[in-house]
Amino acid sequence: MSDSDRPELLFEFVRESDHAQFRCELLSEGGAVWLQLFRGRDLVTGRRCETRALAEWWADFLRRAIEEGRIL
Repeated sequence: MSDSDRPELLFEFVRESDHAQFRCELLSEGGAVWLQLFRGRDLVTGRRCETRALAEWWADFLRRAIEEGRIL
């Protein structure tokens, strides 16, 4: 497995309201980027993005929504 095949940790945090742990990873695959969001060890959602910038935008959107209690 090469370094480009390994997920890159984008962020992880613990939500204050319930102490749930979240982690977001990016994985490059053939020019596209997969965003994977985990709650604890469980995969919550994954999204294929055409660019890293778009994957990072989605990750930021998800993080803010989780922290504000709008989702999950």
